[in-house]
Amino acid sequence: MRSHEDFSPPGRIGQGRGIASYGGRARGKDSAVRGIAEGSRPIVDRGVSRRDTAAAAWLAQSGVDVRANGAFRIVADTLCSDGVDVLRIWHSPARLHRTSAIGPGVRLIIPLEGAIVIQPDDPAALEVRVAPGDIAFLHCDSPFTIVTDTPSARTEIALDRPLLGLVDSADRGAVVTEADPASRGILLSTVNATFGSTLDADSPAFPLVRAAVEQLAGAVLATSLPRESSEDVYTRALALIAAMSTDPRLSVQEICERLGVPKRTLQRTFARNGTTVFDEIRRARLTTARALLGGSDSPPSPEHVLSSYVRSQRLRRDLLHLEAVPASKLG
Repeated sequence: MRSHEDFSPPGRIGQGRGIASYGGRARGKDSAVRGIAEGSRPIVDRGVSRRDTAAAAWLAQSGVDVRANGAFRIVADTLCSDGVDVLRIWHSPARLHRTSAIGPGVRLIIPLEGAIVIQPDDPAALEVRVAPGDIAFLHCDSPFTIVTDTPSARTEIALDRPLLGLVDSADRGAVVTEADPASRGILLSTVNATFGSTLDADSPAFPLVRAAVEQLAGAVLATSLPRESSEDVYTRALALIAAMSTDPRLSVQEICERLGVPKRTLQRTFARNGTTVFDEIRRARLTTARALLGGSDSPPSPEHVLSSYVRSQRLRRDLLHLEAVPASKLG
């Protein structure tokens, strides 16, 4: 019996409902609420099956150019919403070139069946082989080509606001490592359960499911990326901030107590990474507020744990502050 993280070619992936659902932008009166909720319209597309030119045209919509020697087929599911793009795809042998995206985001490539080769466009970057059990991380603004000699299945997740950046921000190639089995399994099970469900982008649950995928992808980043031992405190602190983003007790002091580190040590650790503890707390709360608001016109109910924050002037202040900070300094 296969686990939830497995992926099968035609026959299983196409069993989901082939529905594309679109949500609207927020139109609330509060400018801060509008600013935090606005974005590209969320999309869920299940059971996409295309051949040859139709398959190439479908992939071209997301910036992928296909070159295949023979007949080409894809079976895919996609989810796109507020800085999180998820693609689960099976395809026949081909070369797939992905153009660069704007921004400091990170792309996770998780092979499920069949090994792939990643060829970065940068001639100084190394070509790498990625097999099931491995994971590749790339900068979203770095174009690359995926080469497969046999049918291949994988999950790709692009994060505009990743919990952690890559180890070497100057390296435009792929960072390949053995994936942490626990966090990889939980992430893939969640992705597969989402695509196997009838959840659409108009559901009030959709923004929270999207946020869950984003945080689980962050967990894979935190547990799979190679890091110096000195970075362990930074990684653990960011994970704790993300986990406590709805907790009113979240503060610098609370983080220090839970991690067992002095306040100055924590502040120096964040400074070495070009940010501050306060900025990351703001960022985590805003990310959670985005998920909470989704495409809604109105703030959450008064009893919600983030209600006072979403309705307050502090939301406006935090939003303006982070908009003024260069993205390169935010993780």
